[in-house]
Amino acid sequence: MTGLTIQPDRLDRAYVPGEPITGTIGWDLAEPSEQIVVRLVWQTAGKGTEDFGVAGEESFAVQSLRGECAFSFDGVEGPYSFSGTLITIAWRIEAYTDPSDAHAEQTLTLSPTGGEVRP
Repeated sequence: MTGLTIQPDRLDRAYVPGEPITGTIGWDLAEPSEQIVVRLVWQTAGKGTEDFGVAGEESFAVQSLRGECAFSFDGVEGPYSFSGTLITIAWRIEAYTDPSDAHAEQTLTLSPTGGEVRP
């Protein structure tokens, strides 16, 4: 592994509204970095204006070129993961180093059933 990895605690990466989203960030960096930022975000795609929201963010000081740390986001209520004909709403956890260009992301699903809402 070189760079960043994201390992959610739920292997299926399917969450219901209000459920905490937790996991581990691992790193093996080629160059020093001051911090790792982890964000829980949602984004729309499709016809019309795209929208984007940050539901949570944590920063961790980096003490060495290699390591790992746990992250935890409070449960969110929505918007639900959705895949329709004209629009999609997708959730993901993303991590990046600052100042550097290491980046990782992991998709997840948020809905009452644990699966994407479909029309």
